[in-house]
Amino acid sequence: MPPCTEPLSSAGTSLWRHRDFRRYLTGQAASVAGSSITQMALPVLAVLHLDASTAQVAWLMFLGQLPPALFALHAGALADRSLLCNGIVAFGDTGAVLPDGQIQEPRRAGRTAA
Repeated sequence: MPPCTEPLSSAGTSLWRHRDFRRYLTGQAASVAGSSITQMALPVLAVLHLDASTAQVAWLMFLGQLPPALFALHAGALADRSLLCNGIVAFGDTGAVLPDGQIQEPRRAGRTAA
């Protein structure tokens, strides 16, 4: 994947004009809709077709929540260490303007300013 070289969007540009954003939004909407339907339908199907007890349905729902809980922190750490696009964390990596007008460079964990 090439490094991120495009600047953040300019003030007058709408995201709806960007094809990539529309495709991303459509994919995310489909993913959320599918996840919501699965979360609702899975316990119903377990009870109706597999004759699952209340405890079994509770375990099914609990185990379904484990992968995001276990992998989200690790994925976030990998994304923070990635050199592909340093603009991912827009607010955390912005520099600070000091009261005397000097601009302080952003600091990232594990990196020293040159």
